[in-house]
Amino acid sequence: MPEITAAIIGAIASMVLMTIGSINRRREKDVIEIFRRLIQLEKNVVKLEEQIKQQSLPYDQRRL
Repeated sequence: MPEITAAIIGAIASMVLMTIGSINRRREKDVIEIFRRLIQLEKNVVKLEEQIKQQSLPYDQRRL
């Protein structure tokens, strides 16, 4: 009987640890996605700043 109890406790502990690991992986994926989107936003801001800068320059100084 103690072997069965130990096996049940071990199975429950394994299940809890697997669940925690799954939650952590999901959080890690979410953080990676947030940083990916942040990098894309930064690229877009740089492009917009370049466009604004180009519009404010006299015509002969603009890159063609």
